[in-house]
Amino acid sequence: MENKEIRVAKVISRTQVVLNVGSENGIRDNSHFLVYSIGEEDILDPVTGNSLGKLEYVKGDGHVIHLQEKICTIETYK
Repeated sequence: MENKEIRVAKVISRTQVVLNVGSENGIRDNSHFLVYSIGEEDILDPVTGNSLGKLEYVKGDGHVIHLQEKICTIETYK
């Protein structure tokens, strides 16, 4: 798969979302994903003050339940 930024294209329900990638991007049935959002503020090293990056907030994880050429639907394990 090329280096494509995978994004949630549509929220279907609390347990299902559609992603902007599909079979033409190398996604396969039952592929696994971790869904997270990225915080807005940089986390700073308390000693050096250098940026350590932004915090990733895990929203859930799931697997592909429906695959199309350009999109796929994933469902949470929970």
